[in-house]
Amino acid sequence: GFREWGVGLAAKKSGYAMQAGIGADLINRIVETIWVIPIGFSSSWWVARRFERVTAANNAELVIQRSAETPSQE
Repeated sequence: GFREWGVGLAAKKSGYAMQAGIGADLINRIVETIWVIPIGFSSSWWVARRFERVTAANNAELVIQRSAETPSQE
């Protein structure tokens, strides 16, 4: 809201209609949203996969360390 009004007032000071400035900024927000949503979903998917791999590797390392610390019972 504040950004749109700021752009509208700046447009008015520059000799353009305030509605044109607000409309242009709203179109800019819509385009940004259209790009951000798919990028956010794909990035979240990538982070989740990476987190699973790192967690699995750390758990495997922990199991190896514990088995090395535990004396064998023969």
